Formats: sequence, C-alpha cells, structure tokens
Amino acid sequence: MMDKVIFIAAILANIAMAVFAFYLSINAYGSDARMATLLAIPPILALIALFQGEGLEERRLKKKLRKAVLKKQLSELKDFTD
Repeated sequence: MMDKVIFIAAILANIAMAVFAFYLSINAYGSDARMATLLAIPPILALIALFQGEGLEERRLKKKLRKAVLKKQLSELKDFTD
C-alpha cells in the first residue's frame, strides 16, 4: 500500500515539475526559454523510467528466485565437499 502511495506521489511530483518548467519557458524570453525547457527533461525522463521499470512484485520475485538458485548451488557445493 505504501509503495503505491510513494509511486503516485513521485508521478505527481514529476508532472508538477514538468508543468512548472514549461510554464517558465512560456513566460521566458530568448536563451532563458531554452534553459527553462531543458528543466523539463529530467522529470520527463523520470516519468519514463517509472513507467518502464520493473514493478515491485517483479523485483521481489526475481530476488526470491536468485536466493533460491544460490541456495541450490550452495547445497550442491556442500554435497560435493562432503
């Protein structure tokens, strides 16, 4: 539950930062407008990363799978050394 709250908060914060950067670029002139538009790039990239990254459940499952494989290899190694 808390993970979803943090995920949604991160999305809203990034959207707010991108909107603010575009607002600055609309109200700026010359090179200031270009700099303000560049400010929108990090939040947009963060949003892309949030939506294309693995979900929390996928990461937990992969972690469990890695642990299981390591335990299996350890038990095989134990049998080999005995």
